[in-house]
Amino acid sequence: MTLAIFTSGNLNALDLAIRRGEDIGLLVSNNDLSREVSKYNLEFYMYREDDELLRKLSEKNVKNIVLSGYNKLVSEKVFRQYKDRIFNIHHSLLPNHSGKGMYGLNVLKSSIDSGDEKTGFTIHKVEGDYDVGEVVFQKSFDLRTKDPEELFEEMLSFEQKHLPLFFETLRR
Repeated sequence: MTLAIFTSGNLNALDLAIRRGEDIGLLVSNNDLSREVSKYNLEFYMYREDDELLRKLSEKNVKNIVLSGYNKLVSEKVFRQYKDRIFNIHHSLLPNHSGKGMYGLNVLKSSIDSGDEKTGFTIHKVEGDYDVGEVVFQKSFDLRTKDPEELFEEMLSFEQKHLPLFFETLRR
């Protein structure tokens, strides 16, 4: 089952997927990551236009799309084509700390500022708006730091430990 990973710069899920031997057909970004991804020996597409993206996804026989640190809304055209097959990895326990602008350190600062005792990540089906859709996977851990940078590193480590379970469910 071939995946496409969309990212704006966070390569954590891509690193893990490659180490696990997942079939990654295409890496898509709204930013030029060509230099960063050259070591992976996989096709990179800098997202400019829906029809070209859909053609590339079709050529690579992509079945599912995983958004990992992708801070753009998926277009309606791409969403319709891959409905129920687009999954977002979000660094909070949804529905908390969600919506436009809630990515990267912003979402972690929000969790700290709210006095959350637990945090974690959620994977949900994308339903057209930011952080909206059926939760398919969620894991939590105790929030012990008030430093967003430290929490980000802890989140990435936690994600690396638990993401394989999600990849397994995609294969079923």
